[in-house]
Amino acid sequence: RYRKVCVPFGWQISARQAKVIATVVVISSFLFSTPVAIINGRFSRPTPRPGLYGHECTVDDAYVETIWPLVNSAWFILLFLGNCSTIVVLYSLLGARALGHSRAIGKSGEENGNADKMSKSNSMCHSRKISRDNSFLRKNRKFRETLTDTLSRARKSKALRKSSSASALKDGAKGGGSDPPKDDTKTSIKPKRSLNRTTVMLIIISAVYIVGFLPHLTLLVYFKMKPEEYQGLGSVGLSVYNLFLRSYFLNSAANALIYGICDLTFRHKCKSSIRKNCSCFKS
Repeated sequence: RYRKVCVPFGWQISARQAKVIATVVVISSFLFSTPVAIINGRFSRPTPRPGLYGHECTVDDAYVETIWPLVNSAWFILLFLGNCSTIVVLYSLLGARALGHSRAIGKSGEENGNADKMSKSNSMCHSRKISRDNSFLRKNRKFRETLTDTLSRARKSKALRKSSSASALKDGAKGGGSDPPKDDTKTSIKPKRSLNRTTVMLIIISAVYIVGFLPHLTLLVYFKMKPEEYQGLGSVGLSVYNLFLRSYFLNSAANALIYGICDLTFRHKCKSSIRKNCSCFKS
C-alpha cells in the first residue's frame, strides 16, 4: 500500500512476490512461536490453604527460574517494536502523501473558482461599458431614432426566443424529456478529504494490534523485573494483572469485527455464507 500510494511509478509487488512474502511470513511466525510452545506449560501457584496448589497455563515450573522466559520476552518485545516502528513510519508517510493530494485538489478547485470569478467580473465590466456607450448614444440626437429602432428589434427578438424556449420545454415534458442541462461552471470541485476505506481499515487493525500487545508485553517485563511486587499483589490487583496479561486476545477477536464493519465484500460474503448454512440446516 505504501508503494502504491507513495511510489506509484516505481516497482510494485507482483502476485508471485506476494506469495513468496506470505510463505516467508508463515514460516517465520512458526519459528518465532516455537520457543513459546517449549517454555509454556503448567505453573504452580500456592493457595491460602497450606499444601494446596493451583495451576496456571503459563511458563512451566521447569523454566521459571531460568533465563529463557526473559530471553523469549525480550525477543518478542524487539519484534513488537520493529513492527510498530515500521507501521507508524509507513502510515505516516502514506497519510502525508494523501494530505498533500487533498490539498492539491483543493488548490485546483480554488483556482477554478477564481477563474470563474474573473470571467464573471470581465463580463460585468463589458456590460457596464456597453451601458455607458448606450447612454452616450441616447444623449446624441443624431442616433436617437436609430437606437430606438434597434432596441425595438432586440425586444422582439428576445420575446421570440422566450416563446420558442417555452415551447421546447413544453414539448420535452410531453415526450418525457430529461432535465435541463446543468451549468458546469457553477459546480465546484470538492477535494477528497477522507482516506480510502481499505487504508482506514488497515490503520484500525494496526492500532488494535499495538493496543492489544502493548499491555501484555509491558506486564511480562514487570513480572520479570519486579517479582517481589508481583507476589505481593492482592486479589483485585492480580485479577487486573491477569486480565491485561491476556490483552493480546483483543487482536484476534477484533479483526473479524473490523473487517465486517469496514470491508463491504467481507460483510456480504459472511451474510451469504450464513444464509447458505441456514438453508442447509433447514433442509
